[in-house]
Amino acid sequence: MISYLTLFFIILFTGDETMFLFSFLSTQGYLNIFALFFIAILSNLCSDFFFFFFGDRVLRKWKRINKYKKRTENIFKKTKNQKLALFLSKFIYGTRSLTVIFLGGSSMKFLTFIIWDIIALIPITIAILFFGWFAGQGANYLHLYKPLLVIFPLIILIIFRKWVSKFVQSFLHTKKQKE
Repeated sequence: MISYLTLFFIILFTGDETMFLFSFLSTQGYLNIFALFFIAILSNLCSDFFFFFFGDRVLRKWKRINKYKKRTENIFKKTKNQKLALFLSKFIYGTRSLTVIFLGGSSMKFLTFIIWDIIALIPITIAILFFGWFAGQGANYLHLYKPLLVIFPLIILIIFRKWVSKFVQSFLHTKKQKE
């Protein structure tokens, strides 16, 4: 059995992908989904705190970064809502950490960041755990579909063969018309 402290550190360093795996395992009875929810929120908060303080301490001191910081702040000024940018960045893969770093280097207050980070983390964590949990539920019934595992590739092969033959015929037909 995996300890919940270990789960905390795994999610802290690896991110949302492992939350999906752990929610899958909770369906199989290895973990408690509600404990996993709170651990995921807490570890993501700690990760975001690190990135926020990195942006707050490091970005403000680097002279070379200032022009990029100004560009990012201009983007936030155009949206006129740093909170919305934080919320949306949780749902767009690859933007979460960078947004938090630049918010740390911007004028956002830490208390405002904490509140809006929690508001943003709750729905994305629920969504990831929900999809992982339902994937685990589907895995419980996989044994019922073993006959389809033989038939399904044959159906795909027949469809693919028909599609390729029609494509080749249309290609040859258009080539003959050009000549």
